[in-house]
Amino acid sequence: KYLLPKKHPLQTTRKGVKWRVVHPPFLLLDYALAQICALQFWDKMQHNWYDAWKDYLSLCLAGGSRPFLEVIQHSNIQSPFEASCLQSITDKVERAIDEIEDKKMVI
Repeated sequence: KYLLPKKHPLQTTRKGVKWRVVHPPFLLLDYALAQICALQFWDKMQHNWYDAWKDYLSLCLAGGSRPFLEVIQHSNIQSPFEASCLQSITDKVERAIDEIEDKKMVI
């Protein structure tokens, strides 16, 4: 479980807000995990906007209070570490891109 202790050198408080300072290569991993989760919410919003919003709000409210995997589970999305997660979401994104009619794109 990855959750920074309350007083940790990578966590700082500025203007009353707690900030987590992440350095490469972990910053890139952080972005990749966030992107995979964001794409899952995008997919959920294609089917049921209300439930997707409810789950996203749940993620936002739980963020920082629990380890990453618990927050993900609490938000009803798949862990990016599960083997099928990345393949599933990339298939959906690829289908959505293929459905875009290039001729209707305005440049």
